[in-house]
Amino acid sequence: AYFFDKKPDYRGALVAYLEAERLEPGNVDYLNMVGWAYDELGEYGRAKDYHERALAIRKKVYGEQHPDVATSLNNLGLAYDDLGDNRKAISYYEQALAIDEKVYGKEHPNVAIRLNNLGGAYWNLGDNRKAISYYEQALAILKKVYGEQHPYVATTLNNLGETWIELDEPKKGICYYEQAVAIDEHVNGKE
Repeated sequence: AYFFDKKPDYRGALVAYLEAERLEPGNVDYLNMVGWAYDELGEYGRAKDYHERALAIRKKVYGEQHPDVATSLNNLGLAYDDLGDNRKAISYYEQALAIDEKVYGKEHPNVAIRLNNLGGAYWNLGDNRKAISYYEQALAILKKVYGEQHPYVATTLNNLGETWIELDEPKKGICYYEQAVAIDEHVNGKE
């Protein structure tokens, strides 16, 4: 399956992960990867189903307040975001955020991921001010953890730029976009 991931051949990866899950039923890693592959193929309902199965197993094995449970909750949030049910996505992201803050503290990369995802869900709902608040919180954590020149910082700057554009503040949006481009060029080169 990892070989297929490098191409990327998501259909091939899906077949391999389904076979792995068939050979080792209930393996949460395989369930997550099947969910991931379905998500990449745009089959969001199936992705959701596999992420729900993974969550149920993780809760049973680890209890309610474990980082792996937070990951499954986040994955479900992503699936619901893709399905267009942003309110349900927010609920899952908030649960994941609460666990990660409890386990890792408020300045951890996983916390930043959950905050960024919450920002995206609120952006999808048209609540751009709330989206900006979450993006800014995520940005502060990412800069502290990774420094100013990291791809995750660039992604969050891009999200902020997009949101300010939506708020009809093109100068602010462009400023954030330019920062994101500068980081991407620094990290990846101009080509």
